[in-house]
Amino acid sequence: MIINHQTINELIQSLDEHLPIVLYGAGANGKVLCKVLEQNNLSIAAFVNSGGCHINDKESYKDGRYFNKPFFYLSQLPLEITNCHVIITIFGGNNMVEKSLEQLGCHHVHRIESRVYSECYQILLQKLLVKKGVDLSFKHIEIALGQCHLKLLNPFCANHDYAAVFLTEAKDLLFPLLGDDDLMTEGLYEHDKITVKQQDIVIDCGANIGLFSSYAASKGAKVYAFEPCSETVNYLHDNARLYPNQIIIEEKAVSHQTGNIPFYLSPRSSGEHSLLTLKQDDYQQIFVKTITIDDYVQSKKLNRVDFIKADIEGAERMMLKGARETLRKYAPKLSICTYHLPDDAQVLKEIILEANPNYKIHYKWKKLFAYVE
Repeated sequence: MIINHQTINELIQSLDEHLPIVLYGAGANGKVLCKVLEQNNLSIAAFVNSGGCHINDKESYKDGRYFNKPFFYLSQLPLEITNCHVIITIFGGNNMVEKSLEQLGCHHVHRIESRVYSECYQILLQKLLVKKGVDLSFKHIEIALGQCHLKLLNPFCANHDYAAVFLTEAKDLLFPLLGDDDLMTEGLYEHDKITVKQQDIVIDCGANIGLFSSYAASKGAKVYAFEPCSETVNYLHDNARLYPNQIIIEEKAVSHQTGNIPFYLSPRSSGEHSLLTLKQDDYQQIFVKTITIDDYVQSKKLNRVDFIKADIEGAERMMLKGARETLRKYAPKLSICTYHLPDDAQVLKEIILEANPNYKIHYKWKKLFAYVE
């Protein structure tokens, strides 16, 4: 029997506490669901996956356990737990998964809507913020992080679009700062010697709604935030107003040339908008203004750049090609995403070292970090 659920409460109420609960799918959805169910006193017996599936989240998998739970492939699933609740946490190939589970004798299969996962992240974030003493009743929230105070537009008082993007970005930026790094998918923007310092000049490529820009500003940096998407820039402005004169917003994309070039809007998420179409063919094409970092630094007469962060959906290499002089002259710390294109890690490294051979480069999570001593 397949049971559909629209909310997390529907799912919780349908689970018989006397039957084991198994999560199908080793990934972010499974992890966030596991945390919420266990906070509601529902124990997870195991994670399962199809035999041909590759586990991308290697940091959560060790010695036959995933997220500290037993992990099985379907063909290895012990018979004694086939009479259990199986919750499908993936979206692709659901029909094949359901058929396989049925053949194995699983009689209680649960399918949940994607909005349930957003609800789970919201529940976890609210608990973390309340534990930190944050008042969630106001339009803006303020989070004490050591000597810094991170101020943001409250996602629980804003519209759905802002809240959805906020929760997606928060997994890698805000959750770890609040003490929960279990749900990271891409990793932090700071690691080892690559950190934002007070008085740093920061360039934020792909600022989105401004979580990283706000974080850098809260540490006393001045931020130049680049975001070409008009629907997102409005939220970026809302957050930037909380840091007067610290976050300068540029409604442009950073690239290897200055001018106007095609930009592709994803129908799924503003976080997927890109100068490249990548693998999708349903993007809407518009044209946006672009500028190279070298041209921008010269036009603003900046005498230093201390930190560059980039998450621009595969256009990171284009950004670096337009920043060669800045890398050579100022050697800013670099925090750059490497998961958009298969050869990102190698290509980005080559461009950086060609511009400045003194850079030391290492990789962590799904990011390249670089600095010059």
